[in-house]
Amino acid sequence: MRSKISKILWQYPFAFVLSGILSTYFFLTKSSLLIFSLIAFTIAIFRFKLIILTAFLVILVFAFKKSQTLPLNFEQDSEFKAKIISVKEQSRFLSVIARSESSKNVFLYVPKKYTINDSGKYLFYAKIKSIDALKDDDFRDFLKSKGIYYYGFAYYAKCLSTGNMLDNFRRKIITENYYFLKDPHDRLIEAAVFGDTKRLFPIIDYFKNTQTIHILSVSGVHMSFAFAIFYFLFFKIVSNIKSIYQRYNLKIISSIFGIVSTLVYFSISGGQIPAVRSFIMIMLFVLSMIFGLQKNAYNILFFVATLFFIFYGFEIFSDISFVLSFVMTFFAIYTAFVIQRLKLKKLYAFFVFSFCMSVFSIPLSVYYFGYVSTTSFVSNLILDPYFGFLIMPMSFLSIVFTFLPYYFKWPFFAIFDFVIKIYFQILVFLSNLTKIIHINPINNVVVVLLYIVLIALVELIVSKISAASFSKANLSQ
Repeated sequence: MRSKISKILWQYPFAFVLSGILSTYFFLTKSSLLIFSLIAFTIAIFRFKLIILTAFLVILVFAFKKSQTLPLNFEQDSEFKAKIISVKEQSRFLSVIARSESSKNVFLYVPKKYTINDSGKYLFYAKIKSIDALKDDDFRDFLKSKGIYYYGFAYYAKCLSTGNMLDNFRRKIITENYYFLKDPHDRLIEAAVFGDTKRLFPIIDYFKNTQTIHILSVSGVHMSFAFAIFYFLFFKIVSNIKSIYQRYNLKIISSIFGIVSTLVYFSISGGQIPAVRSFIMIMLFVLSMIFGLQKNAYNILFFVATLFFIFYGFEIFSDISFVLSFVMTFFAIYTAFVIQRLKLKKLYAFFVFSFCMSVFSIPLSVYYFGYVSTTSFVSNLILDPYFGFLIMPMSFLSIVFTFLPYYFKWPFFAIFDFVIKIYFQILVFLSNLTKIIHINPINNVVVVLLYIVLIALVELIVSKISAASFSKANLSQ
């Protein structure tokens, strides 16, 4: 028994480190999930080094959290300069997250008469309060998860600079898409590809109804497609150059090119939390391949989650995008291994993967949103591949065409607009077809239990299929 436990600890050390960090967080917040994390972490007793490492990392989390805690005597009614982090359009105002010169993150409501650009530097005259004054607990937790400790209303905003060269490059690309693509096609590209989410308001309901809202956040789907596109492009090019493919490992140099290109894309996509997590995962995976390290997708995921706790503090657990991204990435890895065990053909594997991901998303959807969409499976089955294999590559091509003469880029953007039009027609059709099933809110313990039951069912089905295949193989002999 001890040898089996030691083997598990050796294979997945960061799973138990993460469970230890979560145990501390659940204890401090008096969460009912504490029992689950403690059960997992107690196994780490058989490896004392994990206890020491977990304790050290928990101290780091507290250290970073303490360094990010802001005093409550922030100027309540004054001018201050700040760099824009993100902008979103609402019905009456712009909601702006900005970092002041004293490194304080502030959430501001800004009148729409002021034009606020992402990553620019602005002078604000605003009424500021501590978020502790907020009566809405959910909104306060959301702001804390973003590292924000002050909120207010801006009476005046003046642009001081439009950002650095990379920010200006990103803004030029978004402007070109705005000029050539029809509304709301340009809004999709701005949000889903380049991370500019300030104009999501008219189209977000379609994505909510079909439960494809993950498309609108630059995350694992986008980073994976970006890496794959540049990897295969470079591999195809250098495989035709004899002096290169005879001397170098094409997979390694193509991976390096892919990761550098993905880094550039990550830089112009806004660098939100899901994008950071996804980029780190891809980078670690590629480095493990280059240096011949043992590839372990679960350990990479747990390691990245541990890093997020260290650098963002315990509040990261309150970030819905992080939790959704982490859980669905975990089940994507799990489903991929299930398909590998069943040895399914590509077409069947694709359907099984899409179906499993839709089913695994249901408990979290009910927990956070209180409803389930009847078309979520079909929507993800159609819209995700369409976005990845058509819209993403054409979005990267649009960056190249942005700097070409008008008579070259106009035909391209006309085709690009048509491709997005078809996407929206499918999206709207599925959204109108959708029946929203509202379900009473469930607590987090029920969510965990549901996932345990789902995994047990999958394992039971896999064992039955494997046993039937084994019996069939014996009979054929």
